[in-house]
Amino acid sequence: MFFSPGKIAAIRVRQEELEAQKEQEKLEKEAERQNRAAERERKAQEAQKRRETRERTRIEKLEQKQREKEARTIQMQLKQQLNLEEQSRKDQNKQSRIARKRKAQDTPPIEPPEAKTRVARSGRTVALPTRFND
Repeated sequence: MFFSPGKIAAIRVRQEELEAQKEQEKLEKEAERQNRAAERERKAQEAQKRRETRERTRIEKLEQKQREKEARTIQMQLKQQLNLEEQSRKDQNKQSRIARKRKAQDTPPIEPPEAKTRVARSGRTVALPTRFND
């Protein structure tokens, strides 16, 4: 079994080409794997950014809603306070009107005291000023 040197050389060249081709395919597969890994990482980062953005937006909306709720609560409390003050003022006015009415009904009208009359030495009747009344 003799092999010709030309065939052996051709087989060796073919073997080296196959090994080079396998090595090239191996490098291409590794590069493709790295590209896919990099793409997955990039997509994961984008997804994380979207999640963080959605979370920030959700939190901001909740905070805004809370601030609006607090503002409505404060406004309602102020309105209630004003209503209570107005009601209190109305009640005081009503009480003072009732008190004035009662006072007007309870006290008889004040009549000036009658001037006392005296008889002077001349025999004439004289009405003394009120400051001299007893």
